[in-house]
Amino acid sequence: KCGKSQGKARCTCSPVYKARFRAGDNGARASVSARFSTLAEAIEWLETRGRIENGEAPPPAEAMPFAQAVAVFGERAKSGAALTRSGTPYSASTLATYEVHLRRWVVDAVDPASGVPFGDMLVTVIVEAPVLQRLATAITANGAKPSTARYALAAVRAVLSVMYELGAVPNLPPTVKLPPPSPRRTRTYSDDEVARMIVAAGQDDERLGRHLMAPLLRLLDSSGLRIGEALGLRWGPGGLTVEEGVARVVVESAKTSAGVRTVFVAAPATVASLIVMRGERPTGALVFGDGERLLAPRGLPRAGLRRIAKAAGVDDAGFHAFRRTHATNLGTDPSVDPATLAARLGHTDPAFTARTYVTGRDDRALDLARIAAEQAARRAA
Repeated sequence: KCGKSQGKARCTCSPVYKARFRAGDNGARASVSARFSTLAEAIEWLETRGRIENGEAPPPAEAMPFAQAVAVFGERAKSGAALTRSGTPYSASTLATYEVHLRRWVVDAVDPASGVPFGDMLVTVIVEAPVLQRLATAITANGAKPSTARYALAAVRAVLSVMYELGAVPNLPPTVKLPPPSPRRTRTYSDDEVARMIVAAGQDDERLGRHLMAPLLRLLDSSGLRIGEALGLRWGPGGLTVEEGVARVVVESAKTSAGVRTVFVAAPATVASLIVMRGERPTGALVFGDGERLLAPRGLPRAGLRRIAKAAGVDDAGFHAFRRTHATNLGTDPSVDPATLAARLGHTDPAFTARTYVTGRDDRALDLARIAAEQAARRAA
């Protein structure tokens, strides 16, 4: 629609320049892109991105667009230069989730007040409370669930916190009003539901000629790991090892210091499944990855779980329900002390574990009725 493109003497539009950078050796990693209003800004962004890729510290430029700040944050977080609020490195799964949320809900979202994409805004502008509040509103208006909006804003705050450390913004990101959290997940599986899903997972793996979903579900059921923790595991002493019938899981990167822990798994079927999965894979290889590509929970694994749950006749299935079921099975056992259970799950407060993760089970209601009847009989005697 530009006049110059139609043979006229001058440009009659407001051009937008998109710069794209292929990161990694020989461009092996995914590209990172951002949009700018001038060609000079696009070239400057590419040059800065090149310095970041070569390991050079980026200058604390006050004129840095937010899309460029996202790239700076990603590089610093991967190298360990940027840490979480608890002072620990970001896990690979958290960074992958942040990247998805920032790209999907933030960078290309348009500010309703100015009409400018938030990715093109300067970090000194987007860090202000009114702009952040408009961003939170825009994410929700674009169809994001409350939990998605909250996670996207958490990613934005992480990026802006790094910008504050570099001196690119004058203050830390302020608190804004967020949509209320989604209802707390309370789903747990019965023993029969878990058994049916594991059988269906084995059949699904056999049909697709792979060994993935069955060992993944077995590990989640036997360990109580978060799905991101399981997908980030690598073979070796710093991740997953199997010896003498016991699997040893070391979680080295977590949201909090309590999440850094060692979890032992002794379920024979789970251990046997992991031994088969190890095969000839070298130390350091991803346990559940596709080569060196880390699987995102919302991608192939979630699609596989939905397919498996449907085949098994299980409604409302989710990976987190395995963790809740594991906690409930152990937490309702009188021989398990709350502190040990909390440490196994990566929690600091045993009361939080009992309050949030350990729930009653409908399939034990008849057992409780029998116990109550026995107590009443003893009292009557």
